[in-house]
Amino acid sequence: MRILYIAGPYSAPTREGVAANIAEARKYARMLAALKVPFFCPQTHSAHFDEHDNDPGYDFWIELTLEMLRRCDGLALLPRWHESRGARSERAEANRLKMPIFLMTADLPEIVRFGSSKVTVAPSR
Repeated sequence: MRILYIAGPYSAPTREGVAANIAEARKYARMLAALKVPFFCPQTHSAHFDEHDNDPGYDFWIELTLEMLRRCDGLALLPRWHESRGARSERAEANRLKMPIFLMTADLPEIVRFGSSKVTVAPSR
């Protein structure tokens, strides 16, 4: 099973902005689920964890998401990915690993084909 990593904005100047970014990522994650494309969505995985007193900080979250990306087989960029420093880092890492990169809206047919493949791709290290 190939797993697609969803990259896009999480951080925002306000809590409402963060919530909107999480909601946007969730919308695309639900779309992939409906299409039976396996995915990992970091925005929903750790939604609002940064609002607690024991938040480990931005660097922890970036290190965690980059490690999760390395365990996936492809990267899907949300429409506003370029606005996110984290998503730009994830794209750079995917490029370094020679991982397939898709634009969520423009490459949907290719994403479906990629996700429906039973081929397991060993993560590059």
